[in-house]
Amino acid sequence: MMNIIQATGLSEKDLITAILANFFIVDYGYINKVNPDKTVNVTHAAKPVLMDGTELGETTTDNVEVLTISGAGFSVQWDYKAKDKVLLLGLKDYVPKVDKVENAEVPKAFLHYNRSTLKAIPLCIFSDDAKVKIKVEDGALNIECDKCTVTSNHTKLTGGNVEIGGSVAPSGQGALCGIPYCPYTGAPQTGKISSGT
Repeated sequence: MMNIIQATGLSEKDLITAILANFFIVDYGYINKVNPDKTVNVTHAAKPVLMDGTELGETTTDNVEVLTISGAGFSVQWDYKAKDKVLLLGLKDYVPKVDKVENAEVPKAFLHYNRSTLKAIPLCIFSDDAKVKIKVEDGALNIECDKCTVTSNHTKLTGGNVEIGGSVAPSGQGALCGIPYCPYTGAPQTGKISSGT
């Protein structure tokens, strides 16, 4: 075996490196297309280069399942788009769809750490251009969005003041007053600070 390696002009290290380079354990790239089934086609960030410096074409992997933070108690979903960066994780064994994992099963294909086993996780440095931004700085939580909808069976705010600007359209229901001034005395009836929440 050593004679064969030496005849190629490669060292043992070169051979081992070449073998490892064919495995996809962790990689990075960007989405070039979002498919109708919400899988993505990904272009890998690093372009392959031969030992003599010859550059090869881009590596692309199609139909990669996208993972997010999700569990019984908490789940996050957002609309990823082309050009979004993703961390690619190669699984030890082939798992076609993670949402189908309920019991341990014999793999349907014996593939290990190759492009067929890759999963994508949207992961990058913070983007100030995102339409929804969540920041935590010095113990303060800041959420920025064009339109925020909160659906809850029960919402309770405690621990300080709540500031709400704007005006209220009277509807006969709800906790906010729609009359800015008392019609009899002219005294102000509304304010934007709710204390003792």
